[in-house]
Amino acid sequence: MRIQKTEKELIHITNKSDYANYVHKETLSLCKEWQKSMCSDMGYGRGAKLFNLVLKKFACWKELTETQKNTLISLQHVPLDKYTIVGLRLVAPDLSIPKNATMSYIKGREDYKEFQNIISKIAEKAGVPAIYYDILAWDRKDTNR
Repeated sequence: MRIQKTEKELIHITNKSDYANYVHKETLSLCKEWQKSMCSDMGYGRGAKLFNLVLKKFACWKELTETQKNTLISLQHVPLDKYTIVGLRLVAPDLSIPKNATMSYIKGREDYKEFQNIISKIAEKAGVPAIYYDILAWDRKDTNR
């Protein structure tokens, strides 16, 4: 079953590089399956967002130990969508993010990595996991316009 495979893979990941490679590999797999099943291109940004949403909830799975949950939370990437992307406009003006940017603004792995790196640096300065930026962006979504 897929969930057991995912659990086995995730509990052995303990560093950001391995986690990023895992997310990339699984995002490509999701995009490929979507293309095959739906006969349409999902795009890297949408695929990464969907997979990261699954991983965000996976950290709450009762079968994980507290240590495993904390490790996973510390490694998680932010699901990039219109709120998390547009929320970066003020702190990363060099990205020239349009006011109406959505997850399709993320064209590929390089865009994705750049956004995740910026978010990680912001979170590191605040002393919190990067995934906390997702919560902040959604809480502030009405003020980012």
